[in-house]
Amino acid sequence: MDKLELVDLNQLVHDITNKCTSELMQKRETQILSRLKECGFGFKNEQEFKEFVKNKCKLKISGKLNELFVDNKLITKWWDTIDVDIKNNKVYAIAGNEPDNFND
Repeated sequence: MDKLELVDLNQLVHDITNKCTSELMQKRETQILSRLKECGFGFKNEQEFKEFVKNKCKLKISGKLNELFVDNKLITKWWDTIDVDIKNNKVYAIAGNEPDNFND
């Protein structure tokens, strides 16, 4: 007879949430950088990008809604949320939506 391994569901949900959050953050960074490039902003290196963000960007967070402004102009917005649910022995994870494009 096979042994059944007991799984701490709270730990499982925590681990899934952390993994999804990490992957989502990496994906968002790539998507936001792409949006900035579409708006005509280019960066030679990571240091130049960090200086740009520090001096020109503002991130407004209202609940789960994120809005990115450059020089007070809305560049993109997105919903970020990680919701993990276990139903009928299946795990469901919802990870927000991709940033919108607000190019003029």
